[in-house]
Amino acid sequence: MAADHPFAAEIGWVAGEAITSGYPDGSFGPESPVSRQAIAAFLHRLLGPAPSPDDGCVEAAFPDVAIDHPFCSDIAWAVVEGLVA
Repeated sequence: MAADHPFAAEIGWVAGEAITSGYPDGSFGPESPVSRQAIAAFLHRLLGPAPSPDDGCVEAAFPDVAIDHPFCSDIAWAVVEGLVA
């Protein structure tokens, strides 16, 4: 990410707070769309208890979110917190 990008400081902050690490190659796509599931994960990392690698999802919050979905526990957290319904 170029230091003069309009969102460089903000991206640096969210990366520094471990809210996101960007794409697998370490890049960020500030102009790319963000999925609802990723937003749930970002909010969970920002506002909720720190997710653990051992956090499992025992019950899906929505019919289209399988319990083995990578963001299942983040989505379930967002439901419990009243952020999504």
